[in-house]
Amino acid sequence: MSQPITILLSVTGFIVAMIVLNGLLTWQRQQKLKRQLLADWGTFPEKRPKGERYLKAAYLDHEAQVNHDCQVDDLTWQDLDMLDVFEQLNVTQSSVGAERVYAQLRAYDLGKPAVDEALIAFFQDHPDSRLKVQMAFAGLGIEPANNSQLYLRTTTKKALPNAWRFKVMGGFPFIGVLLTLLW
Repeated sequence: MSQPITILLSVTGFIVAMIVLNGLLTWQRQQKLKRQLLADWGTFPEKRPKGERYLKAAYLDHEAQVNHDCQVDDLTWQDLDMLDVFEQLNVTQSSVGAERVYAQLRAYDLGKPAVDEALIAFFQDHPDSRLKVQMAFAGLGIEPANNSQLYLRTTTKKALPNAWRFKVMGGFPFIGVLLTLLW
């Protein structure tokens, strides 16, 4: 075989090996997360990120988008030590969940129930669906200050109308390698 073909096959083999290795490692992480979520279901998590600043920032952003009937002001929040209440109630596995629990403690809609009984009943009747949703949110992680609700609320195809350009530009290095090997 000629040298360019040998190099091309070597590079292709390396890329395929990296893709397979990445897929295998991703699958292993998913299985580990699934086992952990099943084992931890119904128990309190051990670690909690401390600090209210990022939760309040996410709440204020949420508050700007949604109108509530009433809300707990900062002085009352501090007087009632609601951050301690939040930390006891917060058994979520993700930033999305923590931000949502915090928002529910800070703001109320008096006309509708705070708890969606139909959703709770659905997840009780369909544990497989609950596990899929848990895995999706737990995969996002519990990084403080990522304002994940804003990301989930505003991410649409319209947010990146020219995303195809990034895909094309991402392929340029591969095209360059191929052209180099052929000449």
